[in-house]
Formats: sequence, C-alpha cells, structure tokens
Amino acid sequence: MYMRTRFGKKYRMARLLLSCMILFLQMPLAVHATEDERRRIPVETNEIAEWPEGPLTTAKAAVLMEAETGVVLYGKNMHAQLYPASTTKMMTALVAIENCALSERMTMSPNAVNLVPPDGSRVGLQAGDTITMEEALYAIMVGSANEVSNGIAEHVGGSIEGFAQMMNERAATLSLTNTHFKNPNGLHEDDHYTSAYDLAVIAKAYFEHVTLAQIGGTGRYHLHSETTQAKDFYINNRHRIVNGEMDLEGIIGGKTGFTDQAGDCLVTCAEREGMRLICVVLFEETPAQYTDTLALMEYGFRSFQKVSTRGLAESVFPSLPDFFVEGSSVFGRATSALSFSPGDMLLLPVNTAPDNKAVQRSVTAGESGQVAVLTYTWNGHPVGTANILRTDNPRTPPPGPRTAFLQLGTWLSRMLLFLFLVSALSCTAEGFYRHFTSHEYRNKRRLARRKKESRRGPRLME
Repeated sequence: MYMRTRFGKKYRMARLLLSCMILFLQMPLAVHATEDERRRIPVETNEIAEWPEGPLTTAKAAVLMEAETGVVLYGKNMHAQLYPASTTKMMTALVAIENCALSERMTMSPNAVNLVPPDGSRVGLQAGDTITMEEALYAIMVGSANEVSNGIAEHVGGSIEGFAQMMNERAATLSLTNTHFKNPNGLHEDDHYTSAYDLAVIAKAYFEHVTLAQIGGTGRYHLHSETTQAKDFYINNRHRIVNGEMDLEGIIGGKTGFTDQAGDCLVTCAEREGMRLICVVLFEETPAQYTDTLALMEYGFRSFQKVSTRGLAESVFPSLPDFFVEGSSVFGRATSALSFSPGDMLLLPVNTAPDNKAVQRSVTAGESGQVAVLTYTWNGHPVGTANILRTDNPRTPPPGPRTAFLQLGTWLSRMLLFLFLVSALSCTAEGFYRHFTSHEYRNKRRLARRKKESRRGPRLME
C-alpha cells in the first residue's frame, strides 16, 4: 500500500512535469496560431456585393472611415469591444480643449504622477510642475504622457473619476454604443474599452478641430523650461508615419497605443484631393499596425471617389421640377421651394456611375429645417445621405394671411387696370371707325372734291 502511494505520487508528478514541458514547447506555436486566427476574422465589407475587396490584416479589429461622411470603407470586427490603450488620449484631448482654454495653467499633483506604474509612458514631470493646457496636450499626444493625462483630468474634471464621466458623456453625444472610459490615459482596466468603429468616430471629431489636428500631426515638440517647470527637453512622437520614419502621402496625424492586454493599437488620419480617411487598427503586433495601416490607406484612396448627392437627390422629384427652379409668380418674385445641402456627398467605388443599380435610396421624414433625408446604400451598405431643405428667402418671406390678402388685392387691381385700358382702346377704335364710315363724312368728302375741281377750270381735249 505504501509502495503504491509513493509510485502514484511520482507518476502524478512526472505527468505534471511532462504537461508543463509540452505547454512550454507549444507556446511559440500558440502565438503564431493567434496571429493566423486574427487574420481569418471575416472582413464585413468584403462580403458586400460589388464592393472593392479590401486587404487582409492581422488586426483583431480594423476600420477605414471617410471623415466627412462617416462612411465605412473597410470594416473588420469593427463593433467588438476591445482595449484602446493610449489611443484613449484622443478623447482626453477632445474633452480638455472643449472645456478649458489653451492658456490655462495646470499643476501636477502627487496623485497624478504616482498613479503611473514604472513601465508606463511618461515625459518626466514631477509633482508641483506647472504647464499650460496647450503644452499638456502636446505632452499627451506627442509624448503619450500618462502622468500629464492624469493632470489634465484633475484640472478639467476635478478628479480622474469626474473626468472619466465627462469622457463618457462626450461619447454619448457621438452616439457611441461600445465605449466606456475609466481613466484618461488608457492604462488597463477591465471596464475601459471601445471598438474600432467608435474610435474612428472619436478620431473624426478630434481631427475636425484644427488645433487638435495640428497637435496630433506634430513629430517633435520642444517643452521649454520655466520657473514652474525646470526641465527643457524635446518630446518625440512614436507614431512612425507621423514622425516621418514611414511614408504616407497626405498624412495629417495620429496616435499610438500599447498595453499587454490591448496589443499594438494605431489611429491614423490622411487626406488626398479632398478625401480625408481615418484608419484604426486594434490589437496588432509590431510592425503590422503600420504595414496594415499603409495598405488600408492605399486601398481607400485608390478604390473610392466622392460624388455630390445634388443631382441624385433632384431625380427623386421628377414630377415636381418647379420645386427646384427659380421663377416668377403673380405674387412677385419666387424662389425654389426646396433646396439641397451643397456639402452632402456619398462614397462610391471609382469609375462607378451614380445611376448604378447597386446604388439604392430611401426617403425618411426630416427633422427641424429638413423636408426629408435621402439615405443612399450600395447593396445595403450605407454610402451617404442627402438633406432636402425648405428654402427660406429673407427678401420675400412666406406671406401671412394679411400679406397674402394685400398681394391678392394688388394683383386684382393690376388686372382691373389692364381691362380698363383694353376697354378704352376698344372704344376709341370703334369711334374712329364709325366716324370715317358715316354718310355725313362721305358727303363732306364729295363736296370737297368738287370745290377743288372747280378751281382748276375745264379739262382740255388732247
């Protein structure tokens, strides 16, 4: 019994060691399988009929969005909730600049500095250092400074928790449904997440702000020393496309991010010939976040074109052309009854006619100021909208009851005057006719001829 127990213990120990060795030997294979697994995640937009096929990526989630319209050109697992790491700082900067002047000075607290772990990204500010909000935004977007993100949160929101609430409220205004923030820097917390699509919408709002776009596109920033901040140093941007290590035509800016749980994350914005694209990749492995971003950007600029919706929208009302043409009426000068928002655009594959059968439209009732909204889809995928507006001419406002009555009276007066003139001319003409065709007038003419002949004398024979 004793021998059996000892043998059993040794057997179990040997089996445990063997299992550990097998697991250890399989670890590299597991990493490779994970990358292959990510590559096999379906690309939703590649399943759209006649849509340009996008590249395969190793990102767990990716989005390519046109910034003006919000149209998704490439989507892969784009609504999955994932960790954003330091790309969080784009929302931090957006909330800060919307609630604080760039010239305001903020002081770093011990809490803001000490909350950052030793391996967390920082620029080296210490408790008591004071910088402007503009400098702070450069620090978090160029240097990805976690301690400065905490300082911004305390200055703007009163506390990190209060600022996180402001971030979530701002996310709600953007209609984000897969985003929740717990801190301003993106250091890992289980309840701190977003999606590739939501992050692209945040980036869209970020790059619409001119100052933030400039900050996000800075490759190197000089933080000057002051009496309240003794250090004088340069901050280098780690985004390899923004800092020029990798080339992308039309680059505007972007943000990097990394934690063990989030993997490598990257947000990038670029513009060519009036088309601005935003690319988001989440959970990559270096350097794939850059190569995939470059491939997606080239795919977008090469495969799609922006088309004005005006001509397409007018074709919805072929039986009512006067609604869109200026003219005159009995009530005075008239303008178009309806108009179209001139900036409305849709995204279509290049070399595609707007009347392609793949383009469908649906009409919904408009909100305030809108008569209707036309939603365009490409085989079911949204590609843009057109807003049909009611035209208001400030020179000829819509007539009220009294104004309409006066206008009607003016019109009737003009008509009566016209009829009077026609009648007067008719009577005058009739009087002349009767005068020249009367018997008395003819006798007078005969008598006048005779008197004229008598003065000439008798006619001589020839």
